[in-house]
Amino acid sequence: MTTIDHSLEFKQRMRAGEILLGSWIDLVDPCACEIMAQVGFDWFLIDTEHGPIDISTLQNMLIAMRGSSTVPIVRVPWNDQVAIKRTLDVGAMGIIVPLVRTAQDVRDAISYCRYPPAGVRGCSPRRASNYFLDIDNYLAKANDGIIVIVQIEHIEAVKNLDEILAVPDLDGIFIGPADLSNSMGYFNQPGAPEVQETIVEVIRKGNEAGVCVGLAVGGTVEQIGSWAGKGVQLIPTGGDRRFMMNAAMQILGGVKEYVKNHA
Repeated sequence: MTTIDHSLEFKQRMRAGEILLGSWIDLVDPCACEIMAQVGFDWFLIDTEHGPIDISTLQNMLIAMRGSSTVPIVRVPWNDQVAIKRTLDVGAMGIIVPLVRTAQDVRDAISYCRYPPAGVRGCSPRRASNYFLDIDNYLAKANDGIIVIVQIEHIEAVKNLDEILAVPDLDGIFIGPADLSNSMGYFNQPGAPEVQETIVEVIRKGNEAGVCVGLAVGGTVEQIGSWAGKGVQLIPTGGDRRFMMNAAMQILGGVKEYVKNHA
């Protein structure tokens, strides 16, 4: 299956309402990405917004994922035509655009992912088209196949949500509680009741509009999994850094306890 066929299949799963479990990826090491891609996640959110991943490293990470069933979706640094073009050309199957605020922001992001006449994407999808060996198939399917998700993480986006959800060809929204709470006047308080009520309302509206909803979640297995019953489809179960840290702490703590009791 080619890259673009893989993303088309994932979009069908999104539209069918499947619960899709993923992971954040921001360790700057293709080997870490390759290891994570063997676990069985449905998708990755590869973070080039807050993480230190540059375009060359991103390409190497995507190469490391080749043959994996996990779909790489890249959070781009900003809603920028050049950044999005380069991200797609190295083989990302979709993008997540941070901090959109208006329907026009969403229309712009979609246009950056579409070839003319549907959009303004420049045409040289090197790695995405298997170095032009699959160029005809890629160009025929790219406009339909590229996954476009925008982040709802500012109160202005919440106020404009009806218009945002009505934009054609928007595949999903992804709620960011941290920035959302900050924009609502609850700095570093994503658990504040008003913030949580707003998140529930965004999920409800997304579900009613038939747009796939994702949410940056954390906590225990039960807390993370519970969102599947609350209308959230795209659920990150953790991240590469956190998985490594948790495993190290668990093993180290266990061995320390064993040594203390048996030495």
